[in-house]
Amino acid sequence: GVPIYLTGGIILIATGTVYDNYPGEGNLFDKTTYQEDYAEGSGFLSIAESILWCFVMSLSLKLFACTCQQMGFGKMMKQSVKIRQMVGINTHMIRTMKIILRRPGLDVAKVAILVGGPDWPTSVLCGIMGLDLLPVLFGTIPVSVLIFPTILAGTFVYIGSLQFENDSGQMEFSFPWAKTFTAVMLTVAAGV
Repeated sequence: GVPIYLTGGIILIATGTVYDNYPGEGNLFDKTTYQEDYAEGSGFLSIAESILWCFVMSLSLKLFACTCQQMGFGKMMKQSVKIRQMVGINTHMIRTMKIILRRPGLDVAKVAILVGGPDWPTSVLCGIMGLDLLPVLFGTIPVSVLIFPTILAGTFVYIGSLQFENDSGQMEFSFPWAKTFTAVMLTVAAGV
């Protein structure tokens, strides 16, 4: 979940760009900035393209995990007493989730469970109940509202760590404002 998106915002952005020692000038969104100074293959995307790449990877990972949990554990092992115990099939929370997930179509409550419910029990429960995979995945896509600001927070952590050597030989942060934007994006993600 969130720790993976935050870490992706740090690592995948750093991997996709050439700004390890960004000199504090130039266009941060231009992938050709100082490209000639780096070895071939050291960076291949701008910051904006790296954020988009990280977003696609994070959403794909979320949907893949939901698919594996629903089809692999829930559907294939729905008769297993151990799996049913791990999901907590007889708890009040899961019984309430079952009532809402049985409703036809997608409504706000169903999407709220698919996006905000605990990942493993929710996906496995959908498999145990025999729900169709595509509507469940479609109902999970609004998790993008959480993924994007979390990735941006990680990106600002990375950007805020970039330093350069100034004229007097001391190291300075290239983007001191990035720490503020990290806090703002984490607040936005927490409010979602």
